[in-house]
Amino acid sequence: MDVRAIMLCFLLAVTIPTLAAGQSGTLITSLSCDFESADICNFTQSIKDDFNWTRHQGATPTTNTGPTVDHTTGSPAGYYMYADATVPQTEGDQCVLTSPAFSGNSWQRCLEFYYNMHGLRVGALEVQTLNLDDWEATPQQVWRISGEQDEPWHRALVNLNPVSNNFSIIFEATIGTHHQGDIAIDDIKVTHGVCPYVKLNCDFQDPMRCGYFHDYTADTYFVRRAGNTPSSFTGPTVDHTYGNATGYYMHMEASSQRQGMTAGLISPVIAGTENGINCLIFWYHMYGDSIDTLYIYTKNIGDIHIGDPLWKLSGNRGNLWRAAEVPLNSTTDYQLVIRTRSSGGYLGDIAFDDVEITGNVCPGDYVYTNTSGVTCTFESADICYYTQDKTDDADWSWQNSATRDGYTGPNVDHTLGNNLGFYLVFAGDRWNPGNSVARLISPGIPPTSATSCVVFWYHMYGDDVETLNVYVVSASYTKLPDNPDWTTSGNQGDYWHRATVTFPRSTRQNKIIFEARNGRLERDDVALDDVELFENKACPMFTTDAPPPTTRPIPVNDISCDFENDFCEYKQATDDLFDWTRQQGPTRSYASGPDVDHTLGTDQGYYALMDCYYNNDLRFDDRTRLESPLLAASPSPRCLKFYYYKFSVNVKNQDFLNVYLKEWGHRLGFDPNWFVFGLTGPDWVEARVNIPPSDNPIQVVFEASLAIYRYYCDIAMDDITLEEGECPDGPVGPSYVDSVSCDFEDDEDPLCGFTQENLDLTYGRYDDTIDWTLGTGPTSTDETGPENDHTYGTSEGHYLYIESSQPQRPGDMASLASPLIMASHDHMCLEFYYHMSGIDTAFVRVTLTKENENSEELARLSGQGEDDWRPMLVDVPPFRGGMRLSFYGKVGQGFRGDIAIDDIRTLREPCGGFPTDSFCDFEFGFDECMYDFMDTGGSSRWIWFDKYTDGSPLTGGDGSYMYTATDSGEKIATIYSNGFKLSLQHCIIFMYSISGSTGSLQVDLVHSNDTSITLGTMSDDTLGEWAVFATQVERMQGGHAKIRFIGTTSDGAAIAVDTVGMLGGNCNYFADRYGLEPTKEPVKQSKAGLVIGIIIAILVVLALGVVLVLYLRSRGVGSDMKFHFNNGNEPKVTSDKALSADPGFDNPNYSQANLSTA
Repeated sequence: MDVRAIMLCFLLAVTIPTLAAGQSGTLITSLSCDFESADICNFTQSIKDDFNWTRHQGATPTTNTGPTVDHTTGSPAGYYMYADATVPQTEGDQCVLTSPAFSGNSWQRCLEFYYNMHGLRVGALEVQTLNLDDWEATPQQVWRISGEQDEPWHRALVNLNPVSNNFSIIFEATIGTHHQGDIAIDDIKVTHGVCPYVKLNCDFQDPMRCGYFHDYTADTYFVRRAGNTPSSFTGPTVDHTYGNATGYYMHMEASSQRQGMTAGLISPVIAGTENGINCLIFWYHMYGDSIDTLYIYTKNIGDIHIGDPLWKLSGNRGNLWRAAEVPLNSTTDYQLVIRTRSSGGYLGDIAFDDVEITGNVCPGDYVYTNTSGVTCTFESADICYYTQDKTDDADWSWQNSATRDGYTGPNVDHTLGNNLGFYLVFAGDRWNPGNSVARLISPGIPPTSATSCVVFWYHMYGDDVETLNVYVVSASYTKLPDNPDWTTSGNQGDYWHRATVTFPRSTRQNKIIFEARNGRLERDDVALDDVELFENKACPMFTTDAPPPTTRPIPVNDISCDFENDFCEYKQATDDLFDWTRQQGPTRSYASGPDVDHTLGTDQGYYALMDCYYNNDLRFDDRTRLESPLLAASPSPRCLKFYYYKFSVNVKNQDFLNVYLKEWGHRLGFDPNWFVFGLTGPDWVEARVNIPPSDNPIQVVFEASLAIYRYYCDIAMDDITLEEGECPDGPVGPSYVDSVSCDFEDDEDPLCGFTQENLDLTYGRYDDTIDWTLGTGPTSTDETGPENDHTYGTSEGHYLYIESSQPQRPGDMASLASPLIMASHDHMCLEFYYHMSGIDTAFVRVTLTKENENSEELARLSGQGEDDWRPMLVDVPPFRGGMRLSFYGKVGQGFRGDIAIDDIRTLREPCGGFPTDSFCDFEFGFDECMYDFMDTGGSSRWIWFDKYTDGSPLTGGDGSYMYTATDSGEKIATIYSNGFKLSLQHCIIFMYSISGSTGSLQVDLVHSNDTSITLGTMSDDTLGEWAVFATQVERMQGGHAKIRFIGTTSDGAAIAVDTVGMLGGNCNYFADRYGLEPTKEPVKQSKAGLVIGIIIAILVVLALGVVLVLYLRSRGVGSDMKFHFNNGNEPKVTSDKALSADPGFDNPNYSQANLSTA
């Protein structure tokens, strides 16, 4: 026999004695082996190596090396293969394990296995393939790793390229230099297809899109494109990779899409990681007036649904490529899903490019380089071991613009010049204006022998007066010098500036301190980047070049728009969260928004819409802004008029529509120039905003906020016009009344604005077939109806009644509706008199109808009553918004069933009267305490601070409270407390805090007879701490009263109020009983102590007595608690007007009636 043939036979014998498990001579195409079977899946040991692999379970014999459990079962009972590094093995010894033979084919295969290389000076593990069709072939390395790899099992993924020849896979372990160097493998799989990617970077220059494929569950596809998109004024003109028209990107063309249509692209399989950490970095382009939303999802292999998005962004982001990073946290294999949603407008192209799966943590997830020094680019989360000063009251933040929140800081860093580079930023604290300070301390600078220099880059942009100071101090400093070594303040433009600080030679160690002080606005900030130290050297020469100026648009003299053709050059803001849309006809939400536009009044007309129906992935209070063309300066005032529609069937939908006026290139102020909050009725409402004379062009910005109930929050806007001169005075919008009062005696308007309703059975209400009749004296039928009216008790007085005799038929209904009443979440009592004495009387119902909602029944009177006028009191549930009260009367089964009503009125108090004591701690908001806002012309308003949210306007204290604040200009906010019944003596007590020297708090007592007195005015700055105010009110001629808080703020001031109590009794009682020292001035206290003290006082009024004394002592409230008393001028009201004890009208012809609901 030929020698070469003999050698081939020998190789086959030692390499593949069995070609497939149980099937000698059969080639395999895939493999799965967990070594739980003793045949080790027909793997073979080589006879030409130095020793054999060992099948083992549990820990290897040598301590501190090898696995303790297998990978398959994760227990000591499971098996794996390992190479034993102990004697007799020595350094360099090898063991070889060979797979069964695989058939060649034209498809890719993936080899997956797990390895363990825990120990000391571990050797190497190598994977090879061997061509079995060529007996001269040598094994080819396809994967290798060496050295210690930590204790757990690690996953390996190896792509095996298509081959036409048969082959086998070889695992070769090489022993290292120490006996604690065991190497183990387990769970070997060979499958068809490409291995999951740990890393994947795609710039889409490849026509196959790097393995990304279309999502066939979406409505349309992405297009791989180079250069311009087909539509003007939307989409990119170049790709991101090359920045020219030859490079490719992925693009969703919006011009052919209907609203809500989606496009999707799915990645190849991404490998889950042992620690679940990976990162997606990509670049997106979202430019145009109709941009909707870009989403990033992940879908685990085997799952059907993709779940919630990991990242999303909506709205116009400007004509440039922007970067984003998204952490991908998964231990199982998954796919990336990129989706877009179309708004239906053709100016809504969305593109993305350079999609990279990094295989590492995101840059924003705190990568540490462990490098210390003054010179720092701040690209690492350890920020070169700079430290925050613990003696200041704020901190610098480490961020990039791909992860930033709240749109603070510059758009790009200085180091990299893109969204992914990091910098430090101090955004200030608008609740502590002008006082918040953050200091950053550098690592130490060794002693120097000559003048040295520090170079740094800073970014300060906005209208505010923030300040950046730089000090060079001794490393052992205890106090900063009075004057910094370098300082600047104010708006420096939207670009990075270079600055230098030189300091003389020093024999001691020094440090650099960067100190930032905030101004008045939350949207202004100070950023720092690229600090460089030149030891013993002068500063190098350099000049900061301002970026090319942004071309200011040509100002126009008119910004009117009816939205019939387009947005009239109005632009979507690029720093908000989603966009306004143009809408025709009804909105997609059945529960909010208009059905017709305002211009044409038909469903063919267009209007601007904040559409919340398809934005259910947004969050409460997310905002969208629409910016007007640049309006030319004018020495004269102008009036901006527009119509808005802000109504929902969900009365809890409390959201804002704001209007801002801003100069070109400036940021929005904190307070809008005009706003409306809450619901305004199912009609288009006119708004007017005065535009004062200006020396510079301005923009008008319309901002809408998303309410908490997303499907009920549409806000629409139409017919924007601009007129010369100030806006005219007079009411705009629906006509409301504060209360109703009708005795039917007015000759010109006997119904007092009440209207006869036409009812429709389709809405589940009674059919209106007759009207109420204005009557005097007796009705036409005996033994039914009144003889006289109730007001005068004579036959000349008037009342309303339903005639039950012919031509009326049994079951006929009459409905009377009140004028539109503006309720303010206050107490309200409906009072009226009725007469129902006939034996055939049916019923009269009282209903409440909130604007555009179905009615709810408040009370019902039925059947025969006494032959007399009877009073009826009905408590109206608290509600904020417009409402009507209606009286439904029904004809009975006979002619003796007349029903009459008279003297209808509403009272702003509970039907049972106000309580003597009232208390509110604001833990559940304003409405829970029935506090009522007063319209101050859009100037300002009191705001509820929820203790479970961030951004307290105070530096101390806890719990919830109400506050008002402003950044510039004078603002006045007014709110009324719940009512309380006046007694012989009342103690008015509350906590307050004033931050800033330009704030004042006026407190008035407003009597039910419309007289008022001022209890006190506080204007001293409490430095953000809490103080207590208490004053005594003597008997005020009966009746009830409310407390009115008027907060006046300007130039960054803030005022807060909490724990308000109106207590029947003498304030000195509380001081004497608990040793509280009266004082003429407010005393600063911790809020916790004050709350406890006030609550105890209130509980005393409620007669808890000794129990409360023990409670007070148990809470540790000491005798140093002080209150502010106003003992010098106890307020008195001279009016002797008192409320009648009878809930009805004063009528000498009738004795006081008993209340009845029969």
